Amino acid sequence: MKKNGKLSKLIVIDILLIAFVSGILEAYCYWFTATKGDGIGVFANAQSGNMALFIYEAFTDPKVCWIYVIPLISFILGIVVFGSIKRKWATFSLLISLLSISLAFALLTVYFKNWPLNNQFNDQTTNGNYLLLKASIIAFLMSFCSGGLVIMHRWYTGTKIIMTLCNGMLVAIVESIFIEKDKKQRTIYGFVILSIVVGMAITCVFANVSRWINPNDTTSSYGWISLVIAIGIVIIVRVMHIHEYHKVRIIISKHLLGKQ
Repeated sequence: MKKNGKLSKLIVIDILLIAFVSGILEAYCYWFTATKGDGIGVFANAQSGNMALFIYEAFTDPKVCWIYVIPLISFILGIVVFGSIKRKWATFSLLISLLSISLAFALLTVYFKNWPLNNQFNDQTTNGNYLLLKASIIAFLMSFCSGGLVIMHRWYTGTKIIMTLCNGMLVAIVESIFIEKDKKQRTIYGFVILSIVVGMAITCVFANVSRWINPNDTTSSYGWISLVIAIGIVIIVRVMHIHEYHKVRIIISKHLLGKQ
């Protein structure tokens, strides 16, 4: 994934796009679970935050503390599944396809009121449990995809730095400024953090735009549009990846034919 020990321009673009998607997943997961899950907000990436909230709720409200375990388990599952695919088949396209399917399932869960549950869950007596179950599904899918993005980023960069988490990136950028004094790395890390933040900001805008237009409207939301954007970016990365490897195959073919 590198050229002469350095990241190619296409790979850098892919890294920034995937970091942007990571920001969308983090913000959307917290917003959806906090608004639909009776005020219980969980994180897709920040598992230390989920652990802290789990311990807190275990002592204050044990009935709901289980929801904080869901993103932790699904994050680990995402790392295991994506990591196993990478190790066994070493195909980036399969990882992209799995990520796209997971995000599409999340979009269906959000956009269609009774998906993937039956209408019997959607009455007044069970509405709270229904919304909490939906929030649990979203937490699972967002964290699963986030775990997969960690594997994809590390595969791209060939480093142990997790570029989908702001904590890891802050450590990297501080080291590049004060210890390694690497201006190029510092620039890349800075843009990665910016991509994550922009992804979060766009998600928050779509999640709250209906309330800004009509303050009395507390039910409508366009947060699902951020998931559409995330899926679109994943498809763009997939197309760019195919195009890049197609060019590589052409170059290799010409080189081999030239030798003959």
